[in-house]
Amino acid sequence: MTREPPAADDDGQGDRAGLVERRDPLALRRQLGQRIRTWRQRRGVSQAELAERVGVTQSSLSNYENGKRDVSVYILMEIAGALEVELEDLTGTVRGRLHVPGSD
Repeated sequence: MTREPPAADDDGQGDRAGLVERRDPLALRRQLGQRIRTWRQRRGVSQAELAERVGVTQSSLSNYENGKRDVSVYILMEIAGALEVELEDLTGTVRGRLHVPGSD
């Protein structure tokens, strides 16, 4: 099921090219995993170290990064905190909306 972007809103930006339609859950899970991996690597943190900080197994973290397993909101918040990033950095959202990087 796809959804059109909302009409112009109070921020004056209207339909933005960066908004995406609803996507397949597997694709979203893979994108989330890639963002987690990218931020972990930018921070110079190993999977084992991040997994320990978050309180999950390295295998679970690997599954999150590879899009093989859903990440709970709680664990996602723990990952964001451990990597010292905003939740939006991991989810790829801007003001609660999905965003395609580089489409601004």
